[in-house]
Amino acid sequence: PCDSMDFDELGNATNNFDALLIGFGKTGQAALRQLVMNGQFVGSRFSCHIFDPAAFTANGFFDSSCGDLLNRYDIVFHDCDAHSKVVDDYILKIAHNLNYVVIAAGSDKNNREIAEDLSSMFHRLGLNLPLYLCGHNGVSCCTVDGTFTKIHKLYQPSVISTHALDRMAMELNASYMGDSSKSAVEHWMNCDYFSRMSCRASTDFVPAILRATGKTEEDVLNGEWKLSEAQLEVLGHMEHLRWNAFHFCMGFRGMTEEEYGERCRIYEEEKAKNPASRYRIGKDVSKRIHSCL
Repeated sequence: PCDSMDFDELGNATNNFDALLIGFGKTGQAALRQLVMNGQFVGSRFSCHIFDPAAFTANGFFDSSCGDLLNRYDIVFHDCDAHSKVVDDYILKIAHNLNYVVIAAGSDKNNREIAEDLSSMFHRLGLNLPLYLCGHNGVSCCTVDGTFTKIHKLYQPSVISTHALDRMAMELNASYMGDSSKSAVEHWMNCDYFSRMSCRASTDFVPAILRATGKTEEDVLNGEWKLSEAQLEVLGHMEHLRWNAFHFCMGFRGMTEEEYGERCRIYEEEKAKNPASRYRIGKDVSKRIHSCL
């Protein structure tokens, strides 16, 4: 998502993030989570319109498990087929605001057919908007001239090798733990599922942080990443927006004052029994509530 955004000298986004998602099966739902987690920028509004003929029947589990996600962000469902006139009318109405399109229509054949139609429409409108096709074999990109390019194959060693996939997430986690007596892999093996997902999500957002500061990975590795206090403030704000989005995508909601008070009471009891207790007042992973949301 960050590649579709423009930023000022402080890292504030200068445009909104408006996405179109075709298809809301398992792949479409995963795509929406990734869009929300990686589409949060300071000064920008997130919006995603979803088209699927079974939109209101297919999102039952998603709605019940990520209800606050749908409440917090501008996510709109349309229960109609991608080939319908409703979609054409919608795109003609908002096409010039769109900056991201994901097609996850259930099969590579459907994805290509829809991409070809949309590509033709964007070409007529004079828009150079890439379309991302998410299928069982990976992700492809369709450009405005109708050219398809495979940008990520699902079945390849770098994906099925956990060490290769999570290398950056492991390093980030090790830095967070601050214990140099153990290797990054050892720290990672001690991580619970939620912590691993959190590290992966944070790692995924690194390109956005770089782009917001106008720097490349090579610039950082060469020590050319000196930021002002004003830039750090904006980046901190952006990271907190991402952190919130990750928790909402994982099914979290905010903690009420009553819940917080009850957890304070339990915390005092726990500490009285065991001073070394690691009971967390503001975070309950099992109930998916957090006081900082």
